Amino acid sequence: MQGEQFLKLLKKKVITQTSFQQVIEDINIDELFTWFDKALDDDSLISGEILAKVNAEDALKLSIETSIINLPLRYQNAIDKIILADQEYELSIFAIIEHPIVSQSGLFIKKIASVKTYRDDVDAVKAKIVTFFDEKLKLIADGGWQAKQGDVDTNLTEIEKD
Repeated sequence: MQGEQFLKLLKKKVITQTSFQQVIEDINIDELFTWFDKALDDDSLISGEILAKVNAEDALKLSIETSIINLPLRYQNAIDKIILADQEYELSIFAIIEHPIVSQSGLFIKKIASVKTYRDDVDAVKAKIVTFFDEKLKLIADGGWQAKQGDVDTNLTEIEKD
């Protein structure tokens, strides 16, 4: 996809979007995958999400987007500064998880595969998405990135003592 085409779609907000509300104890990604499969074409921007309330203050968001850069599509100002209009980019699929303790910024994004790879091996790409979400949900359940950072610091301290 040409950078100029991507930027035009983004500026005009030509993005196919959906949002599913789910219960945190029973997140079902199949609903998102079904929608994604129907919405996906080779040159479109799509963004689907699952929202689940964790408690009174915190929510969890699991998203799948197509893009040419590893930033959520809603970060239009930052994207405008990075994408070169005359450059060719590969349209890819990104998985995004948002929760206050998933990372220092509260957001973690990963490029999963190109749209072409998704078309060639849907099951393998979906498995990568599920694995990514499972790993990050486990991180959250284990106390988040800060708890993990504490484990690293503790391990280093123990190694230094020896």
